[in-house]
This record gives sequence, structure tokens and C-alpha cells, in this order.
Amino acid sequence: MPSYLTTNISAAVGGAAAIDIQPAAGQAYCITEILADAVFANDVPDVQMAIRDGVLADAVVVIDPNTAMQKNRPKELYITNANYCRLTNTAVGAQNLGWCGYQVPVGIVMTDIFTAPNGGFVNVQPPAGEVWKLTELGAETLNATNMPDLTLYLTDGVLVLSMLSDGARNLVWDKAWNLYLTNDLFLRMEPIAGADNDVGLSMIRVAVEPFGAIATIGAGADLDIQPADGRECVVTQVSAEIWAGAAAAGSPDMFVALYNGAVLSDIMEDGAVSDSIIHNRQYEILIDNDVYIRITEGGGVNNQIAYSGYTRRYYNA
Repeated sequence: MPSYLTTNISAAVGGAAAIDIQPAAGQAYCITEILADAVFANDVPDVQMAIRDGVLADAVVVIDPNTAMQKNRPKELYITNANYCRLTNTAVGAQNLGWCGYQVPVGIVMTDIFTAPNGGFVNVQPPAGEVWKLTELGAETLNATNMPDLTLYLTDGVLVLSMLSDGARNLVWDKAWNLYLTNDLFLRMEPIAGADNDVGLSMIRVAVEPFGAIATIGAGADLDIQPADGRECVVTQVSAEIWAGAAAAGSPDMFVALYNGAVLSDIMEDGAVSDSIIHNRQYEILIDNDVYIRITEGGGVNNQIAYSGYTRRYYNA
């Protein structure tokens, strides 16, 4: 039986040189780790990982050694023959570049490169009836701290201000996104730097029932994310129009807690009180009709709140 692993090493890649991990036509891979001989000052491999299609910008950067982005999170980069992975040796001398991965069905991979136009936006909206999971995001233009120079929103096409992150929120980029997109709740991307920005998204089509919505809540009001009785759900992302806290590490201006109808247990602190560490990493909050999420607006103004996830299972209530 043949191996389905794509793990490999490319020896003696010269300084500033690049290699492409490009599946054959009709194949697709998931890249789970990248490796290198040289260690950068941030204690990460001295190698840059990008999505490339051979048409748009070569360096739609997903991971860059000038930040600690690849240090604290797993990788889940889905690539095809059309949208593949480029590894660039960012060390001075030659080094051996390696990667780990495995084959996946090509039909589920939705990875692509999108141009976010200057002064405008681009939507990433699956067709009706499909759910796409976003796992990695990279950009051609990075800001001064080598983070994607973008503002990201969850939107239903009407409410468009619930922000996932912008280029100033450095820590938020340091995570695997695990974001579920549908035709009714999708991704909006706007460039910041005054120029077009090519954005690479690693995505797969998944067979799940989505669980997500967007709403405006009033000053100090509560929003309960409560599945119907007999339904277990997983929330993987929450977003807000209003943020608070230091620009580089701010968080949504809202409290997020587990609630059982009587008492609360905090999950995320309001950004005005403390930088919420959990917001800056991948998470999965499992809830049902008895123990669910309560979001409380913390800034004293109306706030567009969105959440994304999926239904884990149904059971007899």
C-alpha cells in the first residue's frame, strides 16, 4: 500500500533561494509543519512560507521568521497544483528545508488567492449549501511588524462591521483560524496600506452543519449563543465591531462567558480590562441548550457581534 505522506527534505537550498511544494495535477496536500537548519532570532526556523499561484504575487506570505507567528501554532495549509506552497530560505547561507504533510482529496480544497482592492474590499463567500473552513491566511503586503496589512470582518452582507482583526492586532494573527464560512456568514477583507493587497486563503470544504450568526447588541446588553434543545454546537470564533485595549494586543470590547442560566464563568475578558489571551489562539467552545455562551457588550455603545462554528451532534433531549 503506497504512503500518503508528502513529508520531504530539500537539501542545500541557497540563501534567498526558494523551492515550491506543488502537487501534481489532480492531487492536493495538507502541509502540517515546515522545518529548516537555521534558527532565527525569534527561535523559529529561518524560512518563509507563502501561497503561490504563478500569476499573482509570488510572496503571499503565510509565515515569516521576522515574527514569532509560526512558533505558537500548528500549521494546516491546503495546497493544489494551482495554488501551492513556496518555501524561501531567509537565512544568509544554504540550509536544508523540510516539510511534513499528507495527501487529501483534491475536490475538498478551496485554497485560492484573492485581490483586496485599494479603497474597497473583497468577499470570500461560499456558494449556497457549502461550508468552507479557513485554516491559514497570508498576504502580499505586510505591515511594519510583518503582519498582514488587512482588516478582516465577518458579515452577512448587511452588517459589515464585526471585525476579526486588523493589521494592528499583532497577536490575533498568531493562530490557526479554524473559521467556518457559509453563504450567509462570510469573510470580508479590506486592505489598509493604500494599495491592492493579494491575500492567500487556505480553505477546505467540510461536511458540517454551520452554527453562526451576526447581530447588533445595544450598550451593556447581552447576546446569548444558545443551541436549540437536543443540539450540541462548537463555537470556534467570535468577533466584534468595537475593540479595546492596547492596539498591538487589543481584544473585542465585550465579555464572553459560559452561562447556565444562573451563574457565569468567563471565557474571554473585555479588551478594556485585559488583553484576552484566548482570543489570540485557536479555541473550541462546546455548548448546548443547558450551558451556553453569554456575550455582554462592554463599551457602552452598540456593537456588531458575530460568531462562527458548527453543530457537533444532535441528541434526544
